[in-house]
Amino acid sequence: MYAHRTRSRAARFRAVNDARSVLATGVASALPAPDENHAPEGRLTYLDGWRAVAIAFVLFDHFGSSRYFNTGILGVEFFFALSGRLMAQILFVERAPLGTFYYRRFTRVWPSLAVLVAALLLWSRAHPAFGVGLPQAAVALTYTYNYAAFFGLATEPLDHLWSLCVEEHSYLFLGLLAALARDRPRALRAVLFAAIVLCVADGALSTLVFHQTYVQAYWRSDVRAASVLIGAACFLAARDGRVRLGGIWPLVALVAAILLNAKPVPDVVKYSAGTLGIALFVANLERAPAWVRTFLAHPLLVWAGLISFSLYVWQQPFSFELTRALVPRAAHAIGAVLAGVAAFYVVERGTRRWLNAHPPRWARAPET
Repeated sequence: MYAHRTRSRAARFRAVNDARSVLATGVASALPAPDENHAPEGRLTYLDGWRAVAIAFVLFDHFGSSRYFNTGILGVEFFFALSGRLMAQILFVERAPLGTFYYRRFTRVWPSLAVLVAALLLWSRAHPAFGVGLPQAAVALTYTYNYAAFFGLATEPLDHLWSLCVEEHSYLFLGLLAALARDRPRALRAVLFAAIVLCVADGALSTLVFHQTYVQAYWRSDVRAASVLIGAACFLAARDGRVRLGGIWPLVALVAAILLNAKPVPDVVKYSAGTLGIALFVANLERAPAWVRTFLAHPLLVWAGLISFSLYVWQQPFSFELTRALVPRAAHAIGAVLAGVAAFYVVERGTRRWLNAHPPRWARAPET
């Protein structure tokens, strides 16, 4: 979910061990040549900036308030659309070996997640209100939290992990699709489109017919995977020229998507048409006005994007049982940011570097 591949295979695999890379995704040959928005290694820094915007929305929702929009859910949708683009790039354009792909998804997420779960497990022994016991730890570490929550295993300090479950399950599906249809683009497009339609229809039935709540319907991967898959489909469509937006139109799509995410709008519209607008913007950023990429490539936003995964993982416990007083909320927000920064530099960066430097044989990149 978090980084950009370099253009060449050799540079791409070297980038995995770079302290600044956060997953690896790259630039397809059909996309524009590097400009001032590209880091020297070839990564697209403005996509890091997009992550910064997404995590800012999440933090604003958890530590602030918004009358007309749920900015936290909108920020998650920004992440989902970007993840779809990046995974499509890795699997269908760069054609990464599936062993390498899945191993790097593991090294990207699981170490930081494991440290968070272990810390909350210990903290809950002294503070039972946090409610993290062995069952909650088990479903968190096996990416089953979003379904286990329906069986009474949810606890608020871990509730944000539903989105990680959706992403990991989407990656499993996209990997399987790559294994079966990489060399059959028509079949790939057909299966991807059918999967999106089924997920959206599942959400519509769950909410409109069975009257399920947002959590009951849109935490489930069989529904919310549509957001990741739409991101992948839009990127592939933009890359092969089927659906390309240039000039001001990517911004128009984004503004329309944000309006469709207003609180009164039905969930089935938010996570279909709204998600489509976000995904079209992300897929066509290269063709948007240059000032958009320049803004997103600002060094502060790039840095915030690089640490955004750690920020996302660690912010939730700090927002647990917040009061509405300004000082406590501000103090919790500062604590969340500091914890996320520390987690990135102490846990995420070092463990990923070491694990990617010592992969098992089945996950090793092919020799070039």
